This record gives sequence, C-alpha cells and structure tokens, in this order.
Amino acid sequence: MPLSDQPFAFAPLHVSLRDNAKVLDAAEDAQVDPCVIVGMLAMLWMHTAANYPRGDPPPMSAAAFAGICRSSDRSLASRVLKALRGRFIEPDGSIHDWQDVYGSAIEKRDRN
Repeated sequence: MPLSDQPFAFAPLHVSLRDNAKVLDAAEDAQVDPCVIVGMLAMLWMHTAANYPRGDPPPMSAAAFAGICRSSDRSLASRVLKALRGRFIEPDGSIHDWQDVYGSAIEKRDRN
C-alpha cells in the first residue's frame, strides 16, 4: 500500500530527545549539530513505521540511509548512520527500543 494510503500512526518525539545524551554523543561523533541527528532519526523512524512495523529493517548502506532521509549528501548520511549504530540502531539493523516506544502506536494503527 502506498504511504499516502496508510493509516496514520502517532510516532512520538519526546521533548527530551533534543537533550538526550545519545543524541548529543552521536552529533559529536558525526560532527553535526544535534538537530541533524534528530531530523535524520525522525526520517528513519517514519520509514520504519511505514515499511517495517516491527522495527526490524534490514541493515542499510549509507546510500540507502541517505535516500530514506532525503539527503543528497552521502558523506553526511554515512557519518550520521555510523554514529547512530549502537545507539539507536542495533547490529542486526533493528531500531533500539522500537516496541517500547512505537510498538503500541503501530498496533493501534493496525487495529483501526
């Protein structure tokens, strides 16, 4: 089903994300502002919700991550993806704590 036809699912971005230690560390490692990390995380989470509702996308390349984030800068995408691994992305490609944070929103969407 095309994304535009999918039911809405609330994917919370908690206000504390902007000051989250993992976000700040990832930004430092990737040599970007924290807003870049939060924005790319949001794009990744939206892509995951739409295509991998169990939070288990396959491991991805920097080029694939750049496409998901709609970034033309593959160097930036590569640095950010590397910084997210081990913090927000598990070694198998799954999203860290997906079920705890987004699982209930996806289940609610699927029930409606």
